[in-house]
Formats: sequence, structure tokens, C-alpha cells
Amino acid sequence: MKQHKLTVEIIPLAQIAWPANPIRRPTKEAVDRLAESIAALGLLQPIGLRAIQGPVAFELIYGGQRLAAAKKLGWSEIPAVVLAANAEDAAAAALAENRVREAMNPVAEGARVREG
Repeated sequence: MKQHKLTVEIIPLAQIAWPANPIRRPTKEAVDRLAESIAALGLLQPIGLRAIQGPVAFELIYGGQRLAAAKKLGWSEIPAVVLAANAEDAAAAALAENRVREAMNPVAEGARVREG
């Protein structure tokens, strides 16, 4: 996948499909926590999509918990980066995005909040 200038677009949730084999499936607990955070702070990071052919226009590459939280909050659209990616590139991007996500332990998270 080539490097491109990334732009954020506002995409209707109804136009987004989940991939057939997502790397992760959001848990209810994680979505609930993230929905609370988004309600308080807003969405801080857009989701990643790729354009597809079919009844919907886009397929999710990364940001499944963010997408599920937006749905839980009743949003009709979400900020997204649309990547020019085939299925193989999308899978690689999803894996890369999820590899860098590491659960923060509660002590480190609390320290960051106090420092911020």
C-alpha cells in the first residue's frame, strides 16, 4: 500500500460493513467504556475504511470498537480515513493498527491523567 496524504471524511454508519474475518471483535464492556469516553471527550481518532463494491460503500479496516461505540451512542455518521486498499492491504493495515494497541495498566493511566 502506498503512502498517501490522509484526509478525514464523515461517513454514514449505514454505509459501513464489518470485514468477513475481523482481527478483533469488540466486547460489550470495551464498547461501553469507550462510548462513555467518547460521550465525554469526543472521538479522538477516526476509524479506517476501504471502498468496496456492493450494497454498502465501505468496509471497516480498523476502529471496530470506535464504530460500535458510535452506534451505541446513536450516531448516524463517523469520521473516517478512507484508504486505497485491496483486501490484502486492508488485512495488513488492520494487523498493524491492532498490534500497536496495548492495554494500559490502571496505574499508568492514572498517572497520565494526573500529569495531563
